[in-house]
Amino acid sequence: MKGASHGEAGFSLLETLLGLTLTAMIGVLMVGSLQMGTRVWERQKAGALPGEEQLILGQTSEWLAQAMPAKLRGLDSTPLAPFFGDASRASFIYAAPGLGASPGVYAVDLELMEADGCEGGRKLMMQVSRIVPAGDAEARQDAAPQTRQLARCLSAPSFAFWGTLTNQPNAAWHEDWQSEVKLPSVVRLRSISPEGIEQIVLTQRLLNAQF
Repeated sequence: MKGASHGEAGFSLLETLLGLTLTAMIGVLMVGSLQMGTRVWERQKAGALPGEEQLILGQTSEWLAQAMPAKLRGLDSTPLAPFFGDASRASFIYAAPGLGASPGVYAVDLELMEADGCEGGRKLMMQVSRIVPAGDAEARQDAAPQTRQLARCLSAPSFAFWGTLTNQPNAAWHEDWQSEVKLPSVVRLRSISPEGIEQIVLTQRLLNAQF
């Protein structure tokens, strides 16, 4: 008796290779999408500060843009340089019609300080002091410094200052700025995440800078 033929279903070598190739391509695409999503999440995580902090920093930038280029005298007649800066601090003088308790001239100090619960980072604080004549006792009573937190936790932050110092002919970025006659052209505050992602927290061109 003639045996019954069996049409067994199976995959040829070509079909198997084609299936493996498609599977590998799908795997590569999935890994690429996952990596891209991770990078986007990291940028968002290290990106813009919360809205309130952005608003306050924007106001601070406006004051910084109009820093005064002239040297003044403080409460004790000590000359105050128009601008001082290093990696953790930027101080400048600003004249405003309504900043603080009353119109006048103010010393503004931005400082990066250690913060609880901010491992490896710092908080950005601002202190505003009204400058009054040394003999004005009544104004002196209203000249108590006002302190405010601008940013809660910045990872590895630092200030930098762009401009031309007296002993250097070309403009460059400086970690320290202690010129009595010049303002920096640009002030920048940046933060670097543990993953090495740079975030520019504040960058401001000074309107009164001498170019």
